[in-house]
Amino acid sequence: MKKIQEDSKAIVDFWKTVNPIREDKQLPAVNVNEVLANIFSPGKYFYFLINFFDIRLEYVHHTITDLLGIYPEEFNLHDTFVRMLHPDDVEQFKRKEEAAGVFFFQRVPDKIPMYKSTYTLRLANNEGKYVHFLVQNLALTITEGRIHHVLSVFTDVTFMNLLPDDRISFIGINGEPSYYSLSTDPRTILHPQKDLELSIREREVVRLMAEGLASKQIADTLDISTHTVDTHRRNLLRKTGTKNTLELTVLCLKKGLI
Repeated sequence: MKKIQEDSKAIVDFWKTVNPIREDKQLPAVNVNEVLANIFSPGKYFYFLINFFDIRLEYVHHTITDLLGIYPEEFNLHDTFVRMLHPDDVEQFKRKEEAAGVFFFQRVPDKIPMYKSTYTLRLANNEGKYVHFLVQNLALTITEGRIHHVLSVFTDVTFMNLLPDDRISFIGINGEPSYYSLSTDPRTILHPQKDLELSIREREVVRLMAEGLASKQIADTLDISTHTVDTHRRNLLRKTGTKNTLELTVLCLKKGLI
């Protein structure tokens, strides 16, 4: 219990130090469905809205009960969240949030709302079994250059059998460039991993493949021929060294490519 309290305090203190909010402001009217359109969710998910003024959850979606077996009012960031984190992921979560702080406040301070951060972590459900989540965070409001409100979406990707990953990606919105699979190690923080390069069209194809679309549906969506889609499929498997769509999806999720 003492370790959980120490970990929780360390995370909250980091947020308060790197992202101080001097005055609280009411969350403006937000069409969550529009915001969620920028979030890729290949499985069941829940989401919550964070107010960083006092590290408070203003809203937790009811689907958290389906995925973790707890009620929205039972979930908070001060102790519940850290208590549910896999022990091996606690330090990695700290590093991922520190890397996010460096990226947003040093690399793109004027474009914070134009990026979402994405990484993976594991949370224990009410039966003590760990659920592997793809986490995507998107700033909704900015106060005096600091992130005030954030939408966090947790998508269950346990079925993909992902290995733990200590890297983080930042996905650009509305034409901003994306930065994939960056280091969270303090010695090499935000250094890129350059072992996989996919074109914009290849990322579009693999994302639609991950959503379960057949070649004909992908061709219609992208306004290209089925033959071209099949060529992209073969090239993607060859380039990534994967054997099927599931392996390809798992790899691209780990790299932050979709």
